[in-house]
Amino acid sequence: MSRLRFSENARWYTLGVGLACALALLAILQYRSNRQLRDVLQKQMRSTLQGSLINVRYGLEQEFSPICNTLRSPAKKNILQTYAQEFAQWRNTAVHPALVAALYVTRRSHSSESGLFRLQPEGGKFEVVDWPTNLIPLRWKLDQMSATGSPLPSWLVEENVPALVHPVRDFENPATLSFVIVQLNLQELAHHILPELAQRYLGSNGHLDYQVALISPDAHRSVVYSSDVGFGADDDHTTDAQLNVFGAPMSGYGGLPAGLFPSAAPPSGSPDYRDESGPNESGPDSFFEARPFSTVSPAEPVPVRRDAGPLRIEPIRYAPDDRGWTIIARHRKGSVEAAVAAVYHRNLAVSFGVLLILAGTIAMIVMTTERARRLAHVQMDFVASVSHELRTPLTGIVSAAQNVADGLVDNKERAMRYGTAILGQAQQLSELIEQILLFSATEKGRYHYQFQWVEIPEVIEASLKNAASLIRSSGIRVEQSIDPSLPLIWADFKALSQCLQNLIINATKYSGENRWVGICASFAKTSAATDEVIITVEDKGLGISPDDLKKIFDPFYRSPIVAAAQIHGSGLGLSIVKSIAEALGGKLAVESELGKGSRFSVHLPADKKPAPGENTSENARVEAAGNR
Repeated sequence: MSRLRFSENARWYTLGVGLACALALLAILQYRSNRQLRDVLQKQMRSTLQGSLINVRYGLEQEFSPICNTLRSPAKKNILQTYAQEFAQWRNTAVHPALVAALYVTRRSHSSESGLFRLQPEGGKFEVVDWPTNLIPLRWKLDQMSATGSPLPSWLVEENVPALVHPVRDFENPATLSFVIVQLNLQELAHHILPELAQRYLGSNGHLDYQVALISPDAHRSVVYSSDVGFGADDDHTTDAQLNVFGAPMSGYGGLPAGLFPSAAPPSGSPDYRDESGPNESGPDSFFEARPFSTVSPAEPVPVRRDAGPLRIEPIRYAPDDRGWTIIARHRKGSVEAAVAAVYHRNLAVSFGVLLILAGTIAMIVMTTERARRLAHVQMDFVASVSHELRTPLTGIVSAAQNVADGLVDNKERAMRYGTAILGQAQQLSELIEQILLFSATEKGRYHYQFQWVEIPEVIEASLKNAASLIRSSGIRVEQSIDPSLPLIWADFKALSQCLQNLIINATKYSGENRWVGICASFAKTSAATDEVIITVEDKGLGISPDDLKKIFDPFYRSPIVAAAQIHGSGLGLSIVKSIAEALGGKLAVESELGKGSRFSVHLPADKKPAPGENTSENARVEAAGNR
């Protein structure tokens, strides 16, 4: 039997270890999977963000395309009138007509300048005006472009103004170069166009997932547009992605060939782009980033397509290391890494939470199964114990009845003795059956308590009377100490009597060689609102070990020490005592030391009385006890 139990335990332990190893493996795989997903998500978010910034750049070029396509058609005659008419047509059909703040046209040759013409909004005609202060650096650059005679891009942008510049060669005199200058409205860009583009490509449900800004790193780092106050205003910032608005999308893309920067220094007194006080440095022979362009003959005009898509707009650079408008973006959580880390840690917490729940569930299943297995063993022991308890009185009854049937009882005295024996054995059977039925009723909450005013001495006397036969047969000496001033208590007389009877029977069984049982009833004042009556049953017998003290109130449990001493019992007595004590509004306490005896104390409330007007009928008392 012990070998079989060892084999069964070994299987359970092996199963538990196997499940634990499987969970550990799942945890490792889940951790690695989450790390891989984190890396993939981080790369995907960066790639998506970079693509969104490119879309913003293309979207901005699309905003400029209609005006550029409208104004890049050269005319042989009446060029100013043509531009005025075309600009009026564009303004009537444009989505953002306020994008253009002013329109200028200037004609320059190697030796002369025809002046600056500005389109007047009121009359729709060009008039000669002086060069505005913010266009003076651009004027110097236009002089340099006119002097080089090199082929130029169709459209240029001066980001400091800002202004779009379109060079146009004269058909009849290629040495003459006209420039259309479209000064942009910075307020329209910052308050309407850029927010719309940011929301379109970087937002969802009316909310921007990223902080976005358009900055000009030169000229003391001005912020053209920012989705959040303060973002992009200082150099000390971290960004998840950035992109040049004009020219090469990112640094290192290459650019225009050398030759477009002016070889000579600007004329003396010409204002400089940086501080508008005059030139302070000379650069290579190019003012654009070095990027190859298709060579266009100065005498051949660029074909015009009114329906063309986004145009190629190249920035004007005043020095090789100049940087123009840059779009920067940063995730609202601080960075893409921080946002991905938050998702990663959340997923990791959820994954490990599920694994922990799974581990707890497995542990509960194993514990429940082990408990059920132990309970099955205990119940088998209970069946064996009850069978033995039933067989002993039944054997006595059968033996006595057989003697009577065989005619061995030939006188009245012997008949009375046999009758007394049969009655005693039958009462023992009846008590055992009542014990089992009482346990079943208390466990299921179906026992109906009949509450009434009870005197403690009467209850103790009834309990001793019910256990008198066992006490006499065991030779037990019972010592009582009952306080004569004990108050009445509100309880069930029969249930309380059964409770004390079980404690007295246990004390009698386990009293050992001392053959002594003590019963004490006293009144105690407590710190709580309710005083107590304490009934104690004590013996000086076997005692209970500390490990068994935690289990003695479990149904069917019997201590190994008791089983080894071959003391018969069902293992239900203390479980019934505890249930009854709690149903009566009290509690059961135990003190014991192995080899020195045990002390069981039933604590009952002493002043639990019905409130004035309370229904004290039988059914009301039973219902109150059942609810309890």
